[in-house]
Amino acid sequence: MIRIDSYAKLNLYLEVGETRPDGYHEIETVMQTISLADTLSLTLAGSIEVTCSDPLVPDGPDNIVYRAAKALVRESGTVPGASIHIEKKIPSSAGLAGGSTNAAAALHALAILWELGAPREDLARIGLTLGSDVPFFFHGGTALCRGRGERVEPLPAIDRSLRFLLVTPDIQVSSTFAYKELDRLRLTSDSSFPSMRTITMSDDVVAAFVADGHNRLEDAVLPAYPLVRETRDRLTGYCTGHAMMSGSGPSLFGLLADEEFDTGRLALEFDDSRITTVVRPMSCGFRLHDSSTV
Repeated sequence: MIRIDSYAKLNLYLEVGETRPDGYHEIETVMQTISLADTLSLTLAGSIEVTCSDPLVPDGPDNIVYRAAKALVRESGTVPGASIHIEKKIPSSAGLAGGSTNAAAALHALAILWELGAPREDLARIGLTLGSDVPFFFHGGTALCRGRGERVEPLPAIDRSLRFLLVTPDIQVSSTFAYKELDRLRLTSDSSFPSMRTITMSDDVVAAFVADGHNRLEDAVLPAYPLVRETRDRLTGYCTGHAMMSGSGPSLFGLLADEEFDTGRLALEFDDSRITTVVRPMSCGFRLHDSSTV
């Protein structure tokens, strides 16, 4: 059996540009993996089977992990099987890339389980066919991602002692809705596309986030989902600087202001949310358990 943790991500900065000829939007984003993780357990089997502990996440062929396994079979030309179970802690449709990180971790673990010897670069290329965020998780840590998200440039690691307060309101937001609504608002307001700010390798991304955190998709999501805006406002009171949305939301986060935070108070304040947790930065996108064996 192989067990592997797959980590969620936060967007410390996210700008959305024009729609590309392939239908995707040009983006520029700083992504950071965090300690909130799902755990995948994989064993050899006669066919590909995928199950998940979260009833909101589909089992079988509709799961991105299943599609990842099938894509790896096609790419490698082999016909192995695997039974894969996902113990879910990352909420779905929450702007934390739970599906993408699961797909990346599954590709990595399956390449080991099936003894394929596939380089990470090849696995990341397969991952891009499954989702724009998937290649990032083969790097993890802090990275600047451009294009549709697949052009990944590592940034200097942020302080691992930092703590982010993460809250996911009890709703789901479709990324398709967020991007389409952003396009609609631009058309109806006659506003121009933003000029994406260039982030250099020398930037202090945490200082930039605290001073000027930015997520363009908030323009589309906050007016449509008042609960997200209201939760963000409550969250800000516990944070250094401000709180903002990750990805297309509804998850919100901020740099925790008080090291001696009261977990009971936080749980009570956000008891209407799907999750309320304190997370730390991670340096990788996924990690095998030490006890994993093939």
